[in-house]
Amino acid sequence: MALELGLQPNDCAALGAQDFGHWTDMTLDEVAATDPEALSLWTRDPEARPGGGTSLTDLCATVRPWLDQMAASSADRVVALAAPPVLRGVIVSALDLPPIAGFRLDIHPLAPIHLVHDGQRWTWRPGNPD
Repeated sequence: MALELGLQPNDCAALGAQDFGHWTDMTLDEVAATDPEALSLWTRDPEARPGGGTSLTDLCATVRPWLDQMAASSADRVVALAAPPVLRGVIVSALDLPPIAGFRLDIHPLAPIHLVHDGQRWTWRPGNPD
């Protein structure tokens, strides 16, 4: 997709898809029908591992070094393409929110997330970048 947007792609493992274990490729309705208790736990506990995969807390820990690298970068602007669950982890980590807050972020596919680093901390700016 990066090439279609006129961007030079650079794969980044930290922004790879969240691992949903044996839930991978299942819809939420399918998970609810086959594993309702685990689904309920996963929506309330950032330590829960969906389908045996990666917890939200783990995801936040994975993206944190990438955020630190971006904060130290001399690049004027970085565009990152990532799945909504990964973007939840990015926002939670950037804003130093408790991981449980990630369950309250409803991010749509291809929705722009604009984060700015001022040399000390990250700030989220709603809407499209200037």
